Amino acid sequence: DLELGAGVELEVETAKEPAPSIKKTVKDYLPDLKSADEAARLAAVQGLLTMGTEPACDALVRRWPSEKKGTPVYEAIRDALPNFKARDVAGELGMLVDSKSSSDEMLLDGVSILERLGGADSAATLAKFLNCNRPMVSLSAAGALRSLGDLSVPHVAVLMKSDSRRGDAIRLLTEIGTEKSAAVLAGYLDRDHKVTPVGQAVVDALKTIGKPAVPGLIVQLDDPGRKLWAAEVLRLITEQPYGSADKGKWIEWWRLNKDK
Repeated sequence: DLELGAGVELEVETAKEPAPSIKKTVKDYLPDLKSADEAARLAAVQGLLTMGTEPACDALVRRWPSEKKGTPVYEAIRDALPNFKARDVAGELGMLVDSKSSSDEMLLDGVSILERLGGADSAATLAKFLNCNRPMVSLSAAGALRSLGDLSVPHVAVLMKSDSRRGDAIRLLTEIGTEKSAAVLAGYLDRDHKVTPVGQAVVDALKTIGKPAVPGLIVQLDDPGRKLWAAEVLRLITEQPYGSADKGKWIEWWRLNKDK
């Protein structure tokens, strides 16, 4: 047996550590993203998609208007965006609404992406699309907001304050047709014995919504100016004889009938 001692040296071979990989940043992809070479741009899109960060999303959205619809890079960016966080995509797409470089086709694709992602952030950006001066885009955004339901209501409610957009808001809130959207409409009933075009449009909208409008109308019974119209619409919806002073009876009716 070999004994280790003075004069005996062992040569130990140490394992070589792998060379550290260089992690790319968004800035590293920008030259290829702007390259005249389509393959390079496609590779950059894929690299940014892999990163999945807000700055990567921003880079893709900023590049998107420069690509022609139907081309591989345009479609690659369109298909990449739904894979980022809804908050990041919504924030970046919101910048495109007023940009002259944004085509209607691209904005329509943006609406589809936001509808697919869903959530409150998407609803907020879709409201910006709804307000743009491009009829097809605005119409598409209205449909997307309708599909998002109650998430859209706070943003559509803002339009009720605009004389020029109030009609659109009433239609959209009616189409959403939930307790939350009806409650917004109920707040625009005529006061006292007045009869205005807006007030009558709201009455018609609440009648169309039907039973989901009842809770919001009951709340309006506490408003001295609106309680007469609130009771009138309640009677039209429920076919019950109660009046504006019968809040307790209306509450009881709702308790017994809301799930029927």
